[in-house]
Amino acid sequence: MAFRWKDNDQFGHINNVNYYSYFGTAISHFLVQRVQMSPGAAEALPFVVHSQCTFLRPLSYPEVVIAAMGVSRRGNSSVEYDCAVFASSAGAQESPAAVGKFVHVWTHDNQAVEIPADVRAAYAEVLLPPTTS
Repeated sequence: MAFRWKDNDQFGHINNVNYYSYFGTAISHFLVQRVQMSPGAAEALPFVVHSQCTFLRPLSYPEVVIAAMGVSRRGNSSVEYDCAVFASSAGAQESPAAVGKFVHVWTHDNQAVEIPADVRAAYAEVLLPPTTS
């Protein structure tokens, strides 16, 4: 993803709120590409119930970034994603500029529902190994 000039804040680096957008874009891209999710036609939709971001180093325009995601936990109706943003410049891909979490609860008519089978199968393909804290 390319940064836009307007993504910079008054301190000359990418405004923190944009990192959440990069996380959300990586997740949405995965859902659209892997399970052909179409919000207008889907029976169930994911709803963000939690997000967090830890900023590790600043990035600034005109940097191009790589946003990555994996699934760290799946429940019956919820999924937790681990996300990261990396600069695409040489060597910068080794350590993230930001890491975070997103939690989706799958819903229909504002009620939690089981994660659809095709989505559950796609999540299995990007399930991260358990970590110890």
